[in-house]
Amino acid sequence: MEKVLRRCETNLWVSGIATIVFWGWSVIKVFLSVFLAKEWEDLRKAFMGQNLIVRLSIIGIVLAGLLIILFVRLSVGLSAYSEGRGKKRGYGYLFPAAVLALWVLLNLLLYSYALFFVDLLGFLNGTKGARDVGNLLTDIAAVLLDVTSLYSLLEVIIFSVKVKKLRKSMAEKHGNNTIEMEEAPSELFPLEGSDFL
Repeated sequence: MEKVLRRCETNLWVSGIATIVFWGWSVIKVFLSVFLAKEWEDLRKAFMGQNLIVRLSIIGIVLAGLLIILFVRLSVGLSAYSEGRGKKRGYGYLFPAAVLALWVLLNLLLYSYALFFVDLLGFLNGTKGARDVGNLLTDIAAVLLDVTSLYSLLEVIIFSVKVKKLRKSMAEKHGNNTIEMEEAPSELFPLEGSDFL
């Protein structure tokens, strides 16, 4: 049972790190979708046509959204990482992880897949040419990264619940007695204090 717990803890802290890393992908995706969109020129003209207060408000909303996503991903990722490294955490970070997973899934279904299939159908129908291959490759990369981000969030949820259940099961099995390293009996460490080394 301890091997299973160690494996689940390792998967949990790796998934926690992946959750943090994919924040970078979220930022890149926002900037790519805004600055490299086909409608960029129209968007820029509409943006520049607004007064300064409206432009600053739009920039503030986008930055606030990115900071909220950063905070939630950091919170979920760091909580998963620390629980995977042996610290006990509550269930509090699982709700934001589930909301993030739902957000990524909806984004994947409504945005990434839609763009991918629109570009793919354009190639199949002949309405898009060789110069549009970059859009299709970008869409494929976006879909793959979103799927990977969703997978890491689902792993955080699944392995967190498994780790909590395994720890509870092991605590009940051992009568809630955990051995601290300072108080460990010498038979657990037979070479400690010997002249063998």
